[in-house]
Amino acid sequence: MDIIAPDDDRARLESLTVDAEPDTLTRIHVLIREAEAEAGRTCEDCGKPGKLRRGGWVRTLCNEDWVRHQRRHEDDGAGSNT
Repeated sequence: MDIIAPDDDRARLESLTVDAEPDTLTRIHVLIREAEAEAGRTCEDCGKPGKLRRGGWVRTLCNEDWVRHQRRHEDDGAGSNT
């Protein structure tokens, strides 16, 4: 697999081109989907199992970190958004 460094035009667009065989590109896309799914069920603060939480930003948090996050926002006077 060849990774092609961005030229001036691509650098401005912050893109990266990966040149690979079709089977390799398919595998890369599968790995990306698997990583996205794992990120949607892993707490971004501690790594424990979590779930997507909405309230301003969408974050993946376990129950403990969600409660901590809610308390922190209440202490800041922002209130709690569920």
